[in-house]
Amino acid sequence: MKSREDTPLRLWPAWLIAGFMMPLRFVTPIVAPGYEGFAVAILSGLVGAAALAVWWLAFSRASRKDRAFVALLSATLLVLVLQLNHESMRFMWCAYFALPLIAVALLASLLSATKTPTRFDRKVYLIVLLVALGPWPLVRLEGLTGAHRFQFASRWSAQDHVQESLTGGLQAARVTEIPRTGWSGFRGPRRDGRIDGLEIGADWVARPPRLLWRRTLGDGWSSFAVQEDLAFTLAQDGDDEVVVALDIATGVTRWEHRDTTRFFEAMGGPGPRSTPAVSGSLLVTLGATGRLNAFTPSTGSLLWSRDLEADADAKLPVWGFAASPLILGDQIVVAASGRLLAYSREGEPIWTGRDRGASYSSPHRLVLGETEQVLHLNAFGATAVDPRDGRELWSYAWSGQAIVQPAVIGDDVIVSAGEGRGLRRLNIARQSAEWIPTEVWSSGRLRPNFSDFVVHQGVIFGFDGSILAALDGGTGDRLWKRGRYGHGQLLLLSEQGLLLVVTERGELALVAAEGDGFRELARLPVLGTKSWNHPALVGRTLLIRGGDQVAALDLPARGNDVSSHLPGAGIQFERQLCQDVQPVAVEDVEVLEPHGPTCFRIVETRLQRQDVSYLQETRGCGLATSWTEDRQFVKLVPDTVS
Repeated sequence: MKSREDTPLRLWPAWLIAGFMMPLRFVTPIVAPGYEGFAVAILSGLVGAAALAVWWLAFSRASRKDRAFVALLSATLLVLVLQLNHESMRFMWCAYFALPLIAVALLASLLSATKTPTRFDRKVYLIVLLVALGPWPLVRLEGLTGAHRFQFASRWSAQDHVQESLTGGLQAARVTEIPRTGWSGFRGPRRDGRIDGLEIGADWVARPPRLLWRRTLGDGWSSFAVQEDLAFTLAQDGDDEVVVALDIATGVTRWEHRDTTRFFEAMGGPGPRSTPAVSGSLLVTLGATGRLNAFTPSTGSLLWSRDLEADADAKLPVWGFAASPLILGDQIVVAASGRLLAYSREGEPIWTGRDRGASYSSPHRLVLGETEQVLHLNAFGATAVDPRDGRELWSYAWSGQAIVQPAVIGDDVIVSAGEGRGLRRLNIARQSAEWIPTEVWSSGRLRPNFSDFVVHQGVIFGFDGSILAALDGGTGDRLWKRGRYGHGQLLLLSEQGLLLVVTERGELALVAAEGDGFRELARLPVLGTKSWNHPALVGRTLLIRGGDQVAALDLPARGNDVSSHLPGAGIQFERQLCQDVQPVAVEDVEVLEPHGPTCFRIVETRLQRQDVSYLQETRGCGLATSWTEDRQFVKLVPDTVS
């Protein structure tokens, strides 16, 4: 009678499993980047590894010693490497890399059995397993790109901005005008990424945007709210989640508030996801773990704080609480994943809505006829409630994982159910006392993930995966698809029909918002890091953030508005603004603190001062100044003009 050791291994099931598993796990992410390819790869790896484990332990005919050797060695080494790995290399690494690599090691060791059917080579398995799993503690996972491709770095390379002060890291700070308009929060005052009434210079070869300042900040995907001279955002600094107010002119921290809490997940990394909201004397922030805070914007004084997770009886979502608060008059509407809640400006609960499943989309103000509503995209689909009492007015079922914001076209709304699901246009009509949503069209030709879209003259512009695309808002037909910007974000300048596109690589592109074809006008590098954050625009000051990097740019003025972009020191120029005044001679230049509006003209002169490093001036009538190394202002024109 043959012993178990002399019985040939039953190999055909292993090769059959490998034939299905290997292409799906290792080829699919290459040929089909994005969520679908990622999901197929991780699922096939898990199922394939599990199938091989069952085969090996129950149906392989291997000896008990060999079966025990593989099981114990695999489990021991896996647990050991998990303990040694960086915190970012835990569950995601185990599911996506470790288990499939253990399966590869087992398959490699079985190759020797094709010549010796009764032999399993333990040495080969040990060597391949050590090579496959051993190096992982040397690296850390920096997150995924929008195409779900992993980004790794050396474990000890410069990273932890979390260890540096939020007041440090300032680069090339420049003085600029202090804007007197604001940016109330996520994607602007209407949450639609649209800026009306502003025109900029589009020839960036002749007059490119100028870097006003750039600095490091803690991690996070928060954008900005701006009031007067302060820009508010959230960041992760070590074990603290920080609300920080930056001076928009210089980037210097004016105040900060810290809460000892930290959110981390491997795909997006550490840090808060939502954007502050500001209105009058109230600034509201929502941290990734559910800390809802209210402040006095000018001073940072904490007014009140709530635990959203407890108030909503909600579990912490996989990617954290990501929805941005919405201030509507005397109340604040927030989304705890798929449940809407409202608070008074004093922090007292007003109403709690129905739980509609997971969501990362933010509450959105919607006015149909004369009826104000709050629209929210969630796992159920789309729901609209009365902001006064949270009563549901209408709903539309389209299950998915909502992240982006809806868009409004007249009495219609454009909604999305998450990556790969496309867009749908719904007409919302009132019939008697009810609101009835009716689907106008459904399109899979523009499929946003977390990159929001805008609407201009009936055309929808957004990201189909990582490529910019245009959709006919009337029919849902795609007009064009071009421009590989990664999973970026964009703003619309409606007066000129221009798109300001912040790419996933931290570049800034200028694209024509035209339905008849793609036309990129300019592109320039700004940040050296991944950017998923939404930009904010106040006047011509553009705020861009990419994880731990923040920059402010001065966009060029259009046409004859030459109040911006005067050449720098040592360059001849001639510019005319406001009333005619006598030009000032170089020897009359006076050093003083900035003050007082004025009109000015500067003609054909050369600045000889060696300490003048940058020239900056206000739009129209205003003070022309340049920033000097001794942090003084050089006044180039008279104080007043009669």
